[in-house]
Amino acid sequence: MASVQQGEKQLFEKFWRGTFKAVATPRPESIIVASITARKPLPSLNLNESP
Repeated sequence: MASVQQGEKQLFEKFWRGTFKAVATPRPESIIVASITARKPLPSLNLNESP
């Protein structure tokens, strides 16, 4: 039974390492999407327009 737990632990650690790597290394597409979203002006923050 202990060997099953050990295998699960290794799988879990492997999964987390992969998740961490994915978060730490952003893909070009996600950067592009983030920059487009950031550039989009929000109506509530548009203070230059007079009502």
